Amino acid sequence: MIEREVSPSLMLKAKLQVLGRRIIAIAFFERFGVFMLALVLGSVLLATVDWFFELSLGFRTASLSLLSLSLAVLAAKAISAFWTCRLGMEQLALRIEKRRADFSSRLISSIQFGSGKSAVPPQALGMVNSLVSETEELAKAESFASIEDTSRLVRRLSLAGMALALAGGGYFIGGGVTQALMKRMMLADVPIPRATKVVVITQDIRVGIGDTIALAATAEGIVPELGQARIRREDGRRERLTMENVNGNQFECLIQGVPESFEYIIHLNDGRSDPYQVTALPRPKIETINGTQHYPKYTGLDNTHHEPGQFLLLPGGQLTLDIHANQAITNGTVHLVGTDQTIKLSTHDDDPKRFQGSFKISTNQFTGFKVHLTSTEGMDSAEGSVYRVDWLRDMPPKIKIVHPQRQEELATRSARFLIKYEVEDRFGVDSVRLYYQVNEGNSKAVTINDVKAKEIVSSHDWKLWNLDPALKAGDLVTYWLEAYDANQQTVAGRSQSLTLRIVSDSEKRRELLSRAADLLGRVELVADEEELLSEQLRELIRGNVRANP
Repeated sequence: MIEREVSPSLMLKAKLQVLGRRIIAIAFFERFGVFMLALVLGSVLLATVDWFFELSLGFRTASLSLLSLSLAVLAAKAISAFWTCRLGMEQLALRIEKRRADFSSRLISSIQFGSGKSAVPPQALGMVNSLVSETEELAKAESFASIEDTSRLVRRLSLAGMALALAGGGYFIGGGVTQALMKRMMLADVPIPRATKVVVITQDIRVGIGDTIALAATAEGIVPELGQARIRREDGRRERLTMENVNGNQFECLIQGVPESFEYIIHLNDGRSDPYQVTALPRPKIETINGTQHYPKYTGLDNTHHEPGQFLLLPGGQLTLDIHANQAITNGTVHLVGTDQTIKLSTHDDDPKRFQGSFKISTNQFTGFKVHLTSTEGMDSAEGSVYRVDWLRDMPPKIKIVHPQRQEELATRSARFLIKYEVEDRFGVDSVRLYYQVNEGNSKAVTINDVKAKEIVSSHDWKLWNLDPALKAGDLVTYWLEAYDANQQTVAGRSQSLTLRIVSDSEKRRELLSRAADLLGRVELVADEEELLSEQLRELIRGNVRANP
């Protein structure tokens, strides 16, 4: 049997326990210093980046989550020091012996003998007790806790303290700016105070591909000389464009021929705008346009089809347009150039790219028409071409009196007076009327033909005795013909005006005999001229015979 009469040293145990608590405290505060340094540097870094780039809420949320996760890991590691850095008595004794050579093997042996882990033979009991006593005497003047190096702890806490002091000083110096940055870091939706506030005029816009646009913004506060528009295209390419001051505090930047969509941010002095989007979409445009003209019924013409450059229209008809666009259309209108008239087009049921519209050709005052389209994406067509319109005019009918040919004729009041006439109209004559005026009195009209035709060659036997009031010798009758178009809007065609002098029967006979005598005289003259020509022809023939026997 081995007797255990070595008593444990309470003094050594107490000193080792103090060392153990110190080791745990040093480890905890070292890790806490790292935690505080990470907290300060992470917050400052996030606020600084936000100051320069005005991070979006999503990016700030992700950054805060990453920072919080990192701090949670560091905090957990610091707290775990209370368990992971706890050492036993023997481990603490060995830790002292490594740093103090005069305790070499003494301290660990005293702890082991006192704890009963080492067997002590009876003959060695006195020697062991002496060893323990000597170790206690040696340890009385020593502070085991002082052997732990705290330089790393001091450095970490110093760095954390300096960082915290600088950050705190910067927070108070920055005033509203740093307060806003801290609020934004905590995901509050507040703007960053700037010396210059940027107010974007254009904001999110939709433009047609190839359009020229002007990005515009105003500066509030300090107004710089120049600004900058930073563009990020869909493929990731970035550009910086100079914005010029165009009106006091307004800045503009012209971009010609926009090829694609892009995001832009405007920088003026230290201020910057939120990101805005320019969406470039293809504008709707006409691929084909055709028209069908429906003529007025009076013309008797069939419908005709027209293409651009061939719109020859007749007023009074109707034009139906059939238009095919390059994309689906929700709205379309036709504007008549020179008027305030706009006609709405209707989309074809089976094809959203095709639409139609009809309008009456009630005037010839417009010189052409323009088509405006709106796509399903809300894009308007560009200011398109004017489709020229030429007018087919319905001219008044052409009418002339072919008999009598003399300007003035003589007639008795009971005579039949023959009038021969010819009428021509492109689209048809509705009626022909005889107008007459006795002694410059009121004119009267008589319809002498109501045959509907494009050409009329006819005559009228005018019964003078039927005129009311009755004619008498010495009256002077002025007469003419008027032809009326089937189109009621066209003015009537008028022939030349002739006169008819009413004479007695004897005067008419003398006039007839005089005209007969004149006619006979002309016949004799013609006969003499024919005889002369015959004689000249005979002489010519005789001369030719003698010259060629």
